[in-house]
Amino acid sequence: LKLHPHHYAPLCRTLGSDFITSVQKYGGAKVFFNPLVRSPAILHNDDTQQRQQRIRQIKYGVVHTPDLKEDLLQWNYLYIAGRLHKPTVLIPNENSPIESVIHHQWQQEHNLSYAMASSLLLLSSNKKQQQQEGDQLQVGLPFIFEKVASLSYVGDPRMKA
Repeated sequence: LKLHPHHYAPLCRTLGSDFITSVQKYGGAKVFFNPLVRSPAILHNDDTQQRQQRIRQIKYGVVHTPDLKEDLLQWNYLYIAGRLHKPTVLIPNENSPIESVIHHQWQQEHNLSYAMASSLLLLSSNKKQQQQEGDQLQVGLPFIFEKVASLSYVGDPRMKA
């Protein structure tokens, strides 16, 4: 909030960091998202060797490290862990020691392994994407990626038809 007050909604800026921390800590998934943040992006053209800077909109979440660890390893909410099944970028706090970043990477590898194993267990539910050859089951890579990406939506009430 001190470094980037413009990333936060006016109400959050007015109510302050204690309010934001309360929302993050007691608001369900233990993460506070800042949507629609304008951020510079540097684009590099390999053909012309030129670099351009553009502004893009990003969404980022702020999470307490123990809550991140718990969701990655235990899937209590499958909210943060589920988001991390998709491509993401870790931006560590400047006070975070390198050991913490390395430990997070280990936890994330386990999260992705769990996601892959769970997706493979769920594959039998869709016969259209599978081919049986003898005793082996063949499944296309795009279908596996789709299953992994959809795991975090399974329990989301907003996704119920």
